[in-house]
Amino acid sequence: MELFDDLAATVAPAHTALLVIDVQNDFCKDAARKAMIPNIRRVLDAARASGVTVIYVQNTVLPGGMSDAPADLVRRRKLGINTEVTIDGSLGHRFVDELAPLAGDPVIRKHRLSALTGTTLDTVLRSRDIRTIVCTGTATHGCVINTAYAAVALNYYVVVVEDCVASWRADLHEAALFLMRNTINYVAPSDALLSAWRASGVQPAKSLSGIPAE
Repeated sequence: MELFDDLAATVAPAHTALLVIDVQNDFCKDAARKAMIPNIRRVLDAARASGVTVIYVQNTVLPGGMSDAPADLVRRRKLGINTEVTIDGSLGHRFVDELAPLAGDPVIRKHRLSALTGTTLDTVLRSRDIRTIVCTGTATHGCVINTAYAAVALNYYVVVVEDCVASWRADLHEAALFLMRNTINYVAPSDALLSAWRASGVQPAKSLSGIPAE
């Protein structure tokens, strides 16, 4: 069995997928999450240039309470989390313009914290022979850490890009990074990730912002 025991091997483009998690208008309003957007843009362009698979994750609340569950509603209300966000079809549900997907990018709609719970993400990853997921997006202490741990449980290598994730509370963001530094494969800055991709021998291309997918 082949083992990837350094960052460069772990994130080799042929077996790596970049996850862009919940970078949606309803979430990316505060300063911390606005600040992560240019960093994700840089990583996203490098991923496309290096041949890394790019997958978007879109938090989705179905109208009329169709995706709600009592336990989840009570959890969110107890924590003061707005339950009327990312309603399917609303402006807030859409990805921020700066990071919108391109035509052909898989978009995985999720209804809970983990992008691997009740979704097709694992199927999409395995169909492309993905071994490693690289996590970016929001929130560090919510959907990012839950997706990271779910992926570990499914035997994926997991890398979280520390300057490409954010939360609305700095203390929870830092706590989540602390936990993941001690429990997953890598929590690394974007510069280290881009250096690893450059070491793969693929030459970076110019920005591939392109036309957002329909």
